[in-house]
Amino acid sequence: MAFLPPSTNADYRGAPSSAAFLGLAAVMTLVPGLIHSFLPDGGAGVIAGLDLGERRDLVVGVFAWEGATQLALGLGMLAVALRYRPLTPLFLVLVIVERGLMTLQGWALRPPASGHHPPEHYATPVAVVLALGPGPGAPDTADVSRIALLGAACLALSGCGAHNVSKETAGHCLADMPAAEAAPSTAGMVLIRDGDFQMGAKPLHREEGPPRMTRVAAFWIDRTEVTNAQFAAFVAATGYKTLAERPLDSRAYPGLSGGQLKPSAIVFVGAAQPAGSDPGAWWRVVQGADWRHPEGPDSSIAGREAWPVVQVGWDDAMAYARWLGRDLPTEAEWEYAAQGGKRTATRFVWGDQPLDEKHPQANVWQGIFPAVDSGGDGYKARAAPVGCFPANGYGLYDMAGNVWEWTRDWYRPNLRPDAADNPGGPPQTLAFDPGDPGQRKHVIKGGSFLCSPNYCYRYRPAAREPGPTDTGENHIGFRTVLRPPA
Repeated sequence: MAFLPPSTNADYRGAPSSAAFLGLAAVMTLVPGLIHSFLPDGGAGVIAGLDLGERRDLVVGVFAWEGATQLALGLGMLAVALRYRPLTPLFLVLVIVERGLMTLQGWALRPPASGHHPPEHYATPVAVVLALGPGPGAPDTADVSRIALLGAACLALSGCGAHNVSKETAGHCLADMPAAEAAPSTAGMVLIRDGDFQMGAKPLHREEGPPRMTRVAAFWIDRTEVTNAQFAAFVAATGYKTLAERPLDSRAYPGLSGGQLKPSAIVFVGAAQPAGSDPGAWWRVVQGADWRHPEGPDSSIAGREAWPVVQVGWDDAMAYARWLGRDLPTEAEWEYAAQGGKRTATRFVWGDQPLDEKHPQANVWQGIFPAVDSGGDGYKARAAPVGCFPANGYGLYDMAGNVWEWTRDWYRPNLRPDAADNPGGPPQTLAFDPGDPGQRKHVIKGGSFLCSPNYCYRYRPAAREPGPTDTGENHIGFRTVLRPPA
């Protein structure tokens, strides 16, 4: 039974059956979808015109990703359609069938939840099939009205039901994220066996190196950075308040008073000029910023449960670790784990090759810092959910970029060449930051989404920096370790 409307127009007698139209809709839906699955980062459009039967019926398929492309093609097809008489009921049936096919196809073509593309990044293509009869020349007023109505339906239907979720809004990248459990449980952790490795490298920044051979005992380390969901469980169980949620101590900050002592944290706000301008223009002390509100009181972690927790100071990270009967990694443990078991130390977690702009190995700043981040890795000037980029040789995610990670060690420029066996950094009395000599600080490792080749360039295992002492920042997180009993 055909879906064709009754008509006295003899030109409809050669029109194809509904089965032919539905078959064609399925083919036109799946083939571009398969192409799209191999080209997930781009937009595309396909227009197909076919002669069916003896009466030159035109079938047009419009496939588009990205709103602007979709709108342009849709309007173009409406312009073409004005020359033909629409088969209205068939059009509606095909659109409904198409939406079902596209939904099924979108789920079927999604890749495993690993690698540098989260499953949400694979958008289901939007497809609209217009079945148009061979109308005789210019349409009448009724035709124009019907086509306008169908055009509106086309645009409305194209937006509903599509799985076009970008990396920017993806909720998670790893399907298996176990809740953190207290020791001796090692859920969500990876065992790193004891061994020797080259710690440090020929300095690219003055605080790095000199390189030395170092031995590390076996330990367990979190597969990912601690997430908002995991930290929330800790807060719910203990009532803990982070440094950013507490007012500053006026005795420690005699130069501050009143509102300046209110709870606050440091937030990156960017700048219009490239690096070299005043860093004070890139950062703000924002009252009300904390781990629940990483960018300030109007922000939220709702929907970001799988993002790394940030705005946590060293004391906060250590409190979480101790709650689980764990510890923060030493700088040596962290760097050994970051190298991923390679016999020879490499410049980056993934090897010596520079960052691949087409298939980035980490969430870092792509562009001229701090003015423009192109977001070629899927995230513009912001963190990503944990595990969105390839794991290293030990199966650890985000050991480069995304967010800096706290270590247990006190900070001092350069490495001690004589500390070669399970080193734990200098004692607190020798901690020293030349840039802020009045404050003793701890080492942070791994770089963050704010590191770029033209500035920072610390998304390398050997890179190191001092972290802030008394508050959090929206690009610093952590992971924990568990050491087997001696």
